Amino acid sequence: MCIPEVVSGKNVIGVSETGSGKTAVFALPILQKLAVDPYGIYAVILTPTRELAIQIDEQMEAFGSPIHARVSLVIGGQDFIQQAEELRNRPHVVIATPGRFLEHLKTADPPVVKRLGFLVLDECDRMLSGTLVKEVKEITELIQSRCVNKLQYLFMTATFDDTVRRSIQDLALSVDYEYVPEVSKSAITTVEGLEEYYLLIPDHIKFVYLVFVMMHSSRC
Repeated sequence: MCIPEVVSGKNVIGVSETGSGKTAVFALPILQKLAVDPYGIYAVILTPTRELAIQIDEQMEAFGSPIHARVSLVIGGQDFIQQAEELRNRPHVVIATPGRFLEHLKTADPPVVKRLGFLVLDECDRMLSGTLVKEVKEITELIQSRCVNKLQYLFMTATFDDTVRRSIQDLALSVDYEYVPEVSKSAITTVEGLEEYYLLIPDHIKFVYLVFVMMHSSRC
């Protein structure tokens, strides 16, 4: 479980199998902090594919609806001018593929990342290899040169080995990380006799309860 580490402000390398709930690990802490001091652009989440970006966008919209978080999806194959207009309106969270987001950062009127709080690389084992790594490096360099805040970096991956470790080091971010060991889906099984409970909660405070439960659960 690494939600407490993220909430405490640490840079985290989270390792867990695909489909085990990594999105909540970065989405909930981002939204929790955003609820305290809402402004845009607060978080940028980079993903290797359009399909994954769309999936995260849907989940972030659902998680963020109680606090009216504005989420912008920036991927190839969609209208560039419309995306630029959305970015000018400073959404709270930007979910993007590297190539398209880099295009926007290089325009004459780039997205304002001066007060960016989070930079998330989802599926970073794929992001930091092949053709994407050059774009990711260029994005991190541009953001670092423009951001005045202390950035929090989150690297989420299904696999973590020496290659991924070196790739993260090659970004030359000069920050320390809290490595969170891998949790296999096979280790998260329903135990016989498991007692289940539910609690009826008013819609406007359900997000607060969700964050509390996930932060204080022994396993996430």
